Amino acid sequence: MPTVYVTEIERYHRALSGAAANLLTRVQEGVDARRSARGHAPPVAIGAVLEFALLEAAAAVEQLAAAEQRLDLEIADDAEPRARRDLLRESLRGLVIEAREAIAGAYGEAALTTLGIVGGTESDATTLLRQARLLAQASERLERLKARRGVRLNLDDLASELEPLASQLDASLRDVAREEAELKDARVNRDGAATRAERALSALLSTVHAALRLAGLSDEIARLPARTTARSSGPSEGAPPTA
Repeated sequence: MPTVYVTEIERYHRALSGAAANLLTRVQEGVDARRSARGHAPPVAIGAVLEFALLEAAAAVEQLAAAEQRLDLEIADDAEPRARRDLLRESLRGLVIEAREAIAGAYGEAALTTLGIVGGTESDATTLLRQARLLAQASERLERLKARRGVRLNLDDLASELEPLASQLDASLRDVAREEAELKDARVNRDGAATRAERALSALLSTVHAALRLAGLSDEIARLPARTTARSSGPSEGAPPTA
C-alpha cells in the first residue's frame, strides 16, 4: 500500500503534468508571437523542452511507485521469518531451561560453569543458541564428572533434543538476516527514487515557469497546482520492524 507521501507525489504529478500539457499549445504560440514581434529572433522549441521535462517526471514518478511496491513486498516477506524465529526461540528457551535444571540437578551448578554457561537463560536468540549448543556438548565436557547418587541423566538424549531445534533456530536467524538486508536495500532504493522524483518534479515546475514567462503568460503561474505534503512525511515511512 503506497504511503501518504507517494500517493501525494503521484497526485501532484498528475495535476502538474496535466496543467503543463494543456498549456503546451498556448506556450508555443506565445513564444512564436513574441519571436515574430522581434523580427529575426532565433526559433525556440519550447514545446519540445516541456515535453522532455514531462517525460522525465513521468519516468521518475513511475520508478518511485515501483520502488514503493517493492518495499511493501519486502516488509510483508519479513514477517513470516521473524514469526518463525520467535516461535523457535521460545521453544528452544524452554528446552534450555529444562536442560540446565537437569544438569545442575545431576552434577551441581558448577557443571554449568564448566560448560561455559554463566548467568540466567537469555531471551536473545543468538545468546540462547550459544547456550543450547554448549549444553548439547555436555556428554563430552562432563564425562569426568559423576552424577549425584540416585540421579540418572542421559546426556546424549539431551543433546539429541537440543541440536535439531538449535539448528532450526540457526537457519531461521540466517533467514531473518537475509530478509533484513533485502528490506534495507529496498528502503535505500525507495528513498533514492523519492529523491529523483522530487528533482524531476522540481525541474518540471521550473521549466513550466520559465516557459510561461517566455511566452508572456506569467499570470498562469499562480494557477498551477500546489504541493500539499512535504517530503519529510514520506520516505521515512515503511521502516523495517525491530528485532
